[in-house]
Amino acid sequence: MRPDGLAWGRIQGFETLFWLETGDEHKKKEEIEDITRKRWTKALAFCRETGVRLIYAQVSPDWVKKAALWAFKNLPEDIAVVIGNTRRFGILPTTI
Repeated sequence: MRPDGLAWGRIQGFETLFWLETGDEHKKKEEIEDITRKRWTKALAFCRETGVRLIYAQVSPDWVKKAALWAFKNLPEDIAVVIGNTRRFGILPTTI
């Protein structure tokens, strides 16, 4: 399981991993929630092991975003999740 995109750098002096996932519109709602939870857990575990902060981004159509949201529970304070819409090019996504 590999992310669609990765970026690594420093944000306000903290080493940070930006993990990007896109699409998933070809899957069923239950599959989206399950695979998002697995990806999220993998990204979080990696960051906990290495001491790196995490920004996890999901860019998908609205119905995929709604299904994926159920995977994010009890977010740690040093983690950000960004959800964006593939069809709203140029409009900044919001954080949850």
